[in-house]
Amino acid sequence: MKPTQFLKIALVCSTMLGGLAPAAFAAEHEIPMIDMGSSLLFGSDTNYVTGGVGEDERSEIEGARANYNVHILHARQDGAFVEDTQTTIRRKNGKEWVEVLSVEAGPLLYIVLPEGSYEVEATRHGVTKKQKMVIGKNTKSRDLSFAWKPLVKAAQ
Repeated sequence: MKPTQFLKIALVCSTMLGGLAPAAFAAEHEIPMIDMGSSLLFGSDTNYVTGGVGEDERSEIEGARANYNVHILHARQDGAFVEDTQTTIRRKNGKEWVEVLSVEAGPLLYIVLPEGSYEVEATRHGVTKKQKMVIGKNTKSRDLSFAWKPLVKAAQ
């Protein structure tokens, strides 16, 4: 397991979708912000945070769970958390799918998404999995999980 200071965390703040609450949380709880990015969602930035391999980091991110309405978990089939998963979220816009976010995530990815139909695509070590979800008017939160097979090491 890597030390917390080497784990990737992406935290993007939006004045339209939650203001500086996630940034204030990060500053107050000293979440290491190593990789910051931005995602444009129909004219506004999207709030998201990803990381959580170490216990301290995982605890801090899980403490911010209520600030996000979509919670994605990447883990092996035996339950061990995994990182380095390329995760892409697309929103249905008429007949087209428009990319909302593409980030190397894991094991936790929390994001704020408005109402709509979405496709979540995750790729790890050449294997791609997809799930669809709908965020409706009455949707409080959505939890998705991706279970990955352990990597098999070549015999020597």
